[in-house]
Amino acid sequence: MQERSHCPHRQSDRAGMTRQIGSLVLGVYESGELVPAGSVGTGFDSKQATALKTKLAKLEQNEAPFATDVPKPGRWSTRKPGEERWVRPILVAEVEFGEWTPAGHVRHACFISLRVDKAATEKSTR
Repeated sequence: MQERSHCPHRQSDRAGMTRQIGSLVLGVYESGELVPAGSVGTGFDSKQATALKTKLAKLEQNEAPFATDVPKPGRWSTRKPGEERWVRPILVAEVEFGEWTPAGHVRHACFISLRVDKAATEKSTR
């Protein structure tokens, strides 16, 4: 993930849309283990959200990929615990965000793109 301070305002209502993702639960590798790093639910339009869901559906798995407990939805999230669809952690998302929280999650995150030039297991920093 890359830290930047500006995220353009985008608004779309994807609630109830079954062909699109609503948000992405993020993780970073630390000492070889994948740990939760928050979530991002903005930055993609309807077309991108549909394309992401199609791509992620091919990677779906039953169990959460995290070495630690499954992250709880954030205070403002509409996601309910247990509604997540987990995928194999082989993709890298570039995300703009304001800062790291004390809990090690991204704050004010905005999706930029999927990175094809980086391996998911490359060293991540918080």
